[in-house]
Parts: sequence; C-alpha cells; structure tokens
Amino acid sequence: MKLIRPDKISIDNVTAWQVLDNLGMTVEKLMEQLMQPCSALLVRCAWIGEIRDCNKIFKTVKSREGFCCAFNSHYNLNVKHNELDEETRDPSDFNSTDYDITSADHLPGVREILKAPGSGRDVGLTVALNVERHMYKATSRPYVGASVMIHDPIDFPDIGAHMASVLPGHVLTISVAGTSVKSMESLRNIPIEKRLCYFDKEIPGETRYSYQSCISECKAKNIQRLCGCLPFYYPEMHKGIRTCFLPDLECLLSIRRSSDYWKKGTCKKCLPQCTDMTYHINIEDIKMDDVEFDSDITRGLDKSNVSFVHVFFGDLSYVEYRKESIISWDSLLASFGGIFGLCLGGSVMSVIELIYLLARQFFKRQPRERQEPSRTSLPPASEMFLSIPAERREVQKPRSHKKSDDKRVFVTWYQKALHRRETTNVGDVYRDPVEF
Repeated sequence: MKLIRPDKISIDNVTAWQVLDNLGMTVEKLMEQLMQPCSALLVRCAWIGEIRDCNKIFKTVKSREGFCCAFNSHYNLNVKHNELDEETRDPSDFNSTDYDITSADHLPGVREILKAPGSGRDVGLTVALNVERHMYKATSRPYVGASVMIHDPIDFPDIGAHMASVLPGHVLTISVAGTSVKSMESLRNIPIEKRLCYFDKEIPGETRYSYQSCISECKAKNIQRLCGCLPFYYPEMHKGIRTCFLPDLECLLSIRRSSDYWKKGTCKKCLPQCTDMTYHINIEDIKMDDVEFDSDITRGLDKSNVSFVHVFFGDLSYVEYRKESIISWDSLLASFGGIFGLCLGGSVMSVIELIYLLARQFFKRQPRERQEPSRTSLPPASEMFLSIPAERREVQKPRSHKKSDDKRVFVTWYQKALHRRETTNVGDVYRDPVEF
C-alpha cells in the first residue's frame, strides 16, 4: 500500500526495504503477488450478450492504482502507441500473462481497438466481479469493493480517466456518452503556436497522438530527472531505469505535494489533440435484492458476494464540434474590399488611383517651387505688347505718319490689381475707324 499511498503508513523505509531485499523482492514482483489475479477477480464476462472467457479478453496492465485487469486497452509506451499491423505486431507488446492470443477464435478488444456496434445495456460489456472480502489485509481505501476506470483505449490510465466504485452485492451501470472535436484540414496551415493543438502524425514516431499520454510521459520523465527512478506503475520508457522503492518515497512525496512545480509549465509542450473524442459517464448503483431474477451472467452465482458491472453506450449518436479556419488573410482582405465597395462605392483600384494622384501632385509641386524665384524676375505678362482696344487712353502713334490700312493699334495696358491680359479686335468693338 505504501508504494501507492506513500503518505498513509508511518514505517521506517530503510528497515522495510532491507527486509524485502533479503527476501529477494523487487517492486514488480511484490506488487504482482499482492494484487488479486484477474482469474480470481473476473468470475464471468459477456460481450454483446455472449458469454466470453475472461482470461482471453482481459489482460493485466499497470495504472496509477496498481495492477489492473483491462479490456480493450491498447496503450503501450514502448511502441509509442503506434497502430501496427496485425502481421507485424509483437504479442509481447501487450505485457500480459492472461491473454491467450494463439486462439483461433475472434477475441473482442485483443488485437485491435474494439468499437461497440450499438447502444444499450445488451450491446456492451458485462462483468461479474468477486472482490474476495476475506482477503483484505492492507487496503488503500476504507471500503471493500472494486474500482472501474473508463478511458480512451490508447490513453495511459492516469490523466483524464473516469473512475467509479462498486460494492459486493451491488449492480453498477455505467452509461458512456461521447463528445467529438474534429478539426478541419484548413487548420493545418495555421502554425502550431497559434492553433495550440496537434494533429495525428505531427509528432515524430507517433501515428496517433494522445494528450493524456503525453502528460503521463512528461510526468514520468520529470520524476526520473528529479528522483533518478520511476514509480512501478509507469511502463518502462527506457531500459536501465531504476524502479522507485521505499527509500525514494520522500522524493516522490515532495514532488506530489509541490503544486508550484506543475504550475511552471513543466509539460507545456504537451498540447491538446486537434481531433479528439472525450467521454462522459453516467453512473447508477443499485443494491441487489433476493428476487427471482435469472440470466446467463448471474446464473449460479452468490449475489451477496458478487458485484455486477454493465458498461455500454447510452445513445447511438454523439455531439460533434468542428473547428475550422473561418477567415484567412486573403478572405479578410476580400471582405474589407467588399464592404468598402458597397459603402463607399470604391474598390482596391480606387485606393491605388488615390495614391497615384497624391503622389503625382506631390512630385508635380516640387518643380514649381524650384521655378518660383526665376518667375518673379520676369515682368508681368500684362506689361507686354498686346492687341487690345484703345478706349479713353493715350494711343501710341506709329512711327510712320503715313496712313495705314491696318485699323489695329498697339497700346500698353498695365493693371496692377488684376494682372490680366486682354486682346480684342478693335474693328469688332468700334465701328468708327480711328485715324491719326
């Protein structure tokens, strides 16, 4: 018990370790001998109403609660939970002593992830458990019963696992409901730093990424770095790693009690899955009465000492949420262009034309400013000889006193206020000829 709940028993760790060492007990061997064998715990099993051999469809796995009997569990940290082909899968990867994988019969949940064909109590897993009340010597909980953990098949039974307990003489009904979050392929174009999630096959060496398994692996690596060992319930990540024993409990307790350590972003590289399925459970626990009830799973069993567990999907459908990139930079630009054209009657070409006109006015003004000093030195245009009518002004006589057929005269017109030049044909304004 101290290996699972190190803060529950006060005992000299060194003394206990020396005794176990003299007996040749390793942590792995000790926990295997202390656990209730799956052949004794699992009395009767049924899948989709068909009685199955429990020893063939269940296997022994490690979890944070110790050694457990697992159904449809396919997590293996040694192979990075890759989905291997049946021909290339090594039977030793299951790390099980209970599987009979050489059988020719199709065993549900053994070689591949099992999917339920429907919903309802009759389309699921039913197990009869015998917790052996008389064998309880050092329990980790203040009651007699079995714990049931519900989690994804590829996840390590640690983070995110749902747990329920069943007592002897009770029926535990677990209805499972799923919620899916599916990310569209358009999110792959967004950098990981912005979308904050991983797609499958984005992590090298893993064909299917799991956030819960990533957190468990990260915790295991940090425990190994700080304490130099790994708790027995973690699968072996690398060969040669020492398993934590009684002398290492103080280090494990210090990590467990240090909440600030996990708040510093130790596992910040573990991001959620972009496409994920989460499960929720509804529990119903009922005490059995001595009534005339008979079924294949209960026939011939002492109902006062046996517990029954039903696990099934409560509905054929599930809720699915989809994440997709609603608008990208080019869509945003097109939207602004449409709003601009609708409200202001313009477009991107209008903006370009406006910039062109402003630039043209700017560059056109610079030569004018440079030519202003030279223009001020020239006489005004009104002081030049212009062809305008002579009205009530002194007319300049030509040098020749001879009569000329030209009825126009040349006068100098200067007007300081207006600085304008007027040219008019005298013959068009005055009908009477002017003679000199």
